[in-house]
Formats: sequence, C-alpha cells, structure tokens
Amino acid sequence: MNYILIEQPTVSTPKNVKEGKNHLRMECILQTVNERNKNNRIYSRDVIQEGINTVQDRIKEGSFLGELDHPTDTSPVRQMTVLYQEASHKILELGWDNNNLIGTVETLSSTNHGRTLKGLVTEDDIPVGFSFRGMGDVRSRTVEGEEVQSVISPITVITWDSVSNPSHANAKIQMRIDENFDASKVKNSLINEGIELYDIEEKDNMICTENGVCYLPEAFDKLVEKRVIKMKNKFKEF
Repeated sequence: MNYILIEQPTVSTPKNVKEGKNHLRMECILQTVNERNKNNRIYSRDVIQEGINTVQDRIKEGSFLGELDHPTDTSPVRQMTVLYQEASHKILELGWDNNNLIGTVETLSSTNHGRTLKGLVTEDDIPVGFSFRGMGDVRSRTVEGEEVQSVISPITVITWDSVSNPSHANAKIQMRIDENFDASKVKNSLINEGIELYDIEEKDNMICTENGVCYLPEAFDKLVEKRVIKMKNKFKEF
C-alpha cells in the first residue's frame, strides 16, 4: 500500500548563494538519509536515489518545481500535484554530500511565492527549510530497541517544498542552567514572569499548546524568541 509521504523540513543556511536581478540561486540541504527523522521514518540513500532517477528529465528541462509550504488540501490529487500558482522555486541539480541530499535551488522570478522565498533569504536572512513530498510504502523494523518505519522501494518523488522551521511537535524551550544556579528558583521566577514551558503539537497548520492556546507558526516562533530573551535576562540575576 502506498502512502503520501510528507516529511518534516530540513533547515540549513544556503551556500554558494548567487543573486540575480529577479531570482536567487543557492545550494541547500534538502533531506538527510540513513537516519531516523522526526516522523520516525528512515530513508536509505538507495531509495531516494532511485526516486531521483525518475525525475532527471524534469530537472534537465528546468520543470522540476517546488511550492512554498506543503499543500493544505489533503486530497491525494492535490498532494501529488505541484501547482504553478503555488510554486516558489525550481530544483536545478541534486547531489550527495555523505548522508545529505544537496539541491541547487533557484527561486522563481515570475511568481509571488518565488519572490517571497528570495526575500526571506536575502532581506531577512532566514535559514531555508525544505521538505520531501512523495508517495511510497513503509515497513516497520526495530532499530536499537525502538520501532521505526523504513521507507521501501519504489517511491514516487513529487518534489521538495520550501517550508518553515522544523516541526514544533516535539519542540520545547530548553534551558541550560549552571550547577551553581538554584534551578527551582529560576523556574519559579520564569513562571512569575508568565514564561511557562508547554508541550505543544501541530494541528490544522497551527501550533497548539497543552493549555489550549493556538498560534500561527510565525507568531509562535516570535513568541519563543521573546521568551528566550527574557530567560537570558533573568539568568543574569542568579
């Protein structure tokens, strides 16, 4: 049985960035292989390479496009389709650096999403995330005493979409406290400041905390950043 495979993004700072008049060309890590990802799946390099081989003609003709964010429509037809109006980039080349799949990516100058992606990198200096979208089957196996899902051949490569920060589903604000600090005092102080550490999950493209408050991903990231700054300032008092 085949499943739509949507992976959590791999975020990296683009390398060899070359800015044209209306577009941007950059090298980015699109995916890692041979290790368990955030979705508890393992892709082997051979499986991904087999999928890459099927899209080489599209790469050569310059029509291997990706979207800005994954489709929110969960219908199989939409998930299997890259829409021109949602496209933000084209992938010009794919290659390997050990377990990292490296893509040469060029933003589209003719679409709003292409210009947005270019601006995120060149104007806002934001690391770029890419996430695999495809179709394939998985098989359960045990790795180091834990059950994981191995993606098996054959897979269908749809694209690598550009998406925001890696999944917040397991994200927590973590503090490193020197052993001389009174950890309970620090924690209580943070709570008094309204800074609490919640388990969070993704739901309907929103970030929802265990106390029932939901945020847009961008708003949540800004909230986390502000809280981290407050934490650092509070630590100075101890």
